[in-house]
Amino acid sequence: MATNMTDQPTTSKRATASQGDVELLGRASEKLRAGNRRGRRQVIERAFRAVAMSAATLSVLLLAWLLGSILLRGIGHLSWDFLRGVPSRVASEAGLMPAVVGTIFICVIAACFAIPIGVGTAILLEEYRPYRRPWRQFHDFVQLNITNLAGVPSLVYGLLGLTAFANVFGAFGTAKSPGFEFGIGHYDQFVTAGGIAVLTPVDRSDATPTAINSTTPFFDRDTLAPMVVKVVEPESIQKEMQDLDRDLEAFSASVARIVSEEKLTGSALDEAVARAWTEAGLQADPESIKSSLVPILAEAAGQSGRELRRTLRRALRPLEQAESAARLPDVLLTNSVPNRTSVTSPWYFRIPLGRGVLTGGLTLMLVILPIIIISAQESLRAVSGSLRQASLAMGASKWQTIWRVTLPGSIPGVMTGIILAMSRAIGEAAPILIIAGIVYITFAPSHLMDDFTALPLQVYNWASRPQSEFHDIAAAGIILLLMLLLVFNGVAVLIRQLSQKPH
Repeated sequence: MATNMTDQPTTSKRATASQGDVELLGRASEKLRAGNRRGRRQVIERAFRAVAMSAATLSVLLLAWLLGSILLRGIGHLSWDFLRGVPSRVASEAGLMPAVVGTIFICVIAACFAIPIGVGTAILLEEYRPYRRPWRQFHDFVQLNITNLAGVPSLVYGLLGLTAFANVFGAFGTAKSPGFEFGIGHYDQFVTAGGIAVLTPVDRSDATPTAINSTTPFFDRDTLAPMVVKVVEPESIQKEMQDLDRDLEAFSASVARIVSEEKLTGSALDEAVARAWTEAGLQADPESIKSSLVPILAEAAGQSGRELRRTLRRALRPLEQAESAARLPDVLLTNSVPNRTSVTSPWYFRIPLGRGVLTGGLTLMLVILPIIIISAQESLRAVSGSLRQASLAMGASKWQTIWRVTLPGSIPGVMTGIILAMSRAIGEAAPILIIAGIVYITFAPSHLMDDFTALPLQVYNWASRPQSEFHDIAAAGIILLLMLLLVFNGVAVLIRQLSQKPH
């Protein structure tokens, strides 16, 4: 009995010791598993960081490569003459002044309309939330649609702008015969309605002119032949000029090949030039062309590359005039005095708006409006609710609280959204292409209803041409577009910095 009592403490001690060993082993295994999990997390974290750094480095390198290639090709063409020049079918004489002015016009119009409407809509949706159930459902419906509109392709906005602004749903006539006009028109010589006023010879058998002022005599500047006023549709002229550009480019390529490869001279060169002229589909008399072209090509024997292209450009100038006179006899580009369609006062206004600067700006407003609304809402939500409650507790009204407290506190975020929106607007080409189209415009807009072009359209036009010279000036246009974008963003960043209050 004594022996059994002596063995019991020893057994309990052994059981306690074995239980402690199990607990130690459990804690050790738990630490080992935790260490393994921590090691796996660290490996995954390092791998993810390496992937992120690689993606960021690759993106930066690609961006640097693109910008570097554009700078190398276009920086040499940036000059004051290039900035103030007008588009031309000769790359060395082309400029960007109409596109720059048109871009500034439409971006300023878009900003003037989109910023107050967007910020006001964000304040209404965020600060004046309804409490009743039907109005809450309508609020949610509007919010859902604004969120979805931010992802709609810009081409759809172009079609919407064409219908809603350019044509005003057809409710007020057409652009050629508007239902409402306001403003004083001033014209150089004569008035036109929807066409281009040109001078055409009186004795032409097919001349059925719309005489604007039949009592006033007009004469050709060179031959002093009597002329009358005729209205020509601008669409037909633009199509003819596009076909002329294509045929002249084909003729230039054929002649360059003849001079550089076949080494023809004398009568063989005459026949080759006439054959190239016919294959290109040109309409002017090839016999009269050879008298001016062949001597220049004889001088170009042995030339190649840039020298040959420069010689061909010099030779094609009289050819272009002759072919223009052959294809467009009513316009007579070499002798007559074509006038613009509607030279009006700066405050001229009509309904429907037509495909003018105002329509382009309003269409861009539709593109950037959802971005401004969403970013302004997020900025208003970021303002602390205690500031609103403190202002209301001090006796301020709802609007005073918004104007004095909430809106100033959200301006940095609102300006960030405006910067992103204007960055998108200045580079948009699809909606402007729907409104303005690829047109040959050599003048800057003078009023809100005037025709226009923009930098993205002009760059696209040059980049789509086969000649490398136009690709170089397209790179210069891209540089100028980036500079204009930096100016717009710089002004917005400056306003944001000045609006931030020190803490």
